[in-house]
Amino acid sequence: IERALRNKDSLLMFLLESNHFDDTERGVSFATNIIKSNTMMKKFYWHGNVISDNDATSGLIDALVRHPNVKNVTLSYALQEVDSYDLVKELFVNGKEFHIIDMEGNDIRTRGDSTISDFLATNPHLRKLVLCSNCLNDADAMLFANALRTNNNLELLDIDDNEEITIAGHEELRAALFDYSAFDVGRTILNAVSDSNQTCRIRGMDSSLGCDYELNHQGGYQANKRAKLYTVFYYGNETGINTQMLRTQLPQDEKTMKLVPMILSSVNEMPAGLEETHTERSPLSIVFEMV
Repeated sequence: IERALRNKDSLLMFLLESNHFDDTERGVSFATNIIKSNTMMKKFYWHGNVISDNDATSGLIDALVRHPNVKNVTLSYALQEVDSYDLVKELFVNGKEFHIIDMEGNDIRTRGDSTISDFLATNPHLRKLVLCSNCLNDADAMLFANALRTNNNLELLDIDDNEEITIAGHEELRAALFDYSAFDVGRTILNAVSDSNQTCRIRGMDSSLGCDYELNHQGGYQANKRAKLYTVFYYGNETGINTQMLRTQLPQDEKTMKLVPMILSSVNEMPAGLEETHTERSPLSIVFEMV
């Protein structure tokens, strides 16, 4: 089989799933050789074939990092019997531009190491990072949250089924996407919303911490930001604090204040997905507060 699969320009994706290799290390060697000999390959998928040899795993990952065209990598439910984190973090430190990295179910423990979050903070081209069903904790969540504040390329971070991430870790992640409290008028809410991450959805975050429409589910940077601004002004409208908020957070000159009705009118164009939670809404306005 290996001979037949070598040097095939048409081999763009190589998938090995639950193969029940008699000798898994030979299976890894087979996969590594195919990766090296097919320079046009773009996707590699290895799932459910548990590897128990560190050297074999290291060789496989090295082949992926050195490959000129592989952009999507899946190594899921494969590395429970090796030093998984020390091996997989090589995917994040060599300047390789991956688009998707899926490391589901590998018992990954960072033990406080920040390699992955440091990588994310550089705003690489990575669009999807799957780390579900591992052993991440609140410290990891905090590192990821900080990294997301300087990242506008990542579209999905999957942390589902990491039981050591508690509500505290989820709150840090939520704040990275939408740093807002309806009762915290004194601080610069508008800047906080603007500085939040506007592109990344987080799968596995505690559902009690925010509605999907607030947490980058609108499909684009501008639409996500508008949904958050709408939420700020919606609750400000309900509680009568929009005037106070605008007075303390916008420049106090005549030109700026003339723009306020236009700002509210623009934000008032309801983003998709808000209808179910804002069925009975009043138009955004500051007239009542001024009266």
